[in-house]
Amino acid sequence: MQLFFRLLFLLSLSSGLSAQSYIFPDWSLDVNNRGEISALKDNHTGVNYIVAGQAAPLVSIKTKDTLLLPIKTTFGDQQQRVTLEYAGGIVISIRFYKRKNHLTLEVTDVKNENQIDALVWGPYPNSIGQSVGETI
Repeated sequence: MQLFFRLLFLLSLSSGLSAQSYIFPDWSLDVNNRGEISALKDNHTGVNYIVAGQAAPLVSIKTKDTLLLPIKTTFGDQQQRVTLEYAGGIVISIRFYKRKNHLTLEVTDVKNENQIDALVWGPYPNSIGQSVGETI
């Protein structure tokens, strides 16, 4: 379980799939076409630590009055890019860098940035017993 905390940020996706999987030696991560983390699995036990039935958006958008969830997700570039679309025409593009044991995420483009107060990474509901996520 300690390996989950080695993550710089969780995540990634790919074109035309309902979910994109990132598989590492000890754990794997699935992101679905709604821009949510749908699985965070221990590859040795098969246990999925994401809590079923609770939203786990990869990135939420904080505006003045609202926390926006992605409404459309596009995957591309062989697991390296994802585009998340939100209400109000907000769009963010994220590049994923797969490392040996973790993923690194970089926001590469933002449309309608003036509507955004913050990007919210997590918290991701999990059964590990601790919160995973960060507000930037």
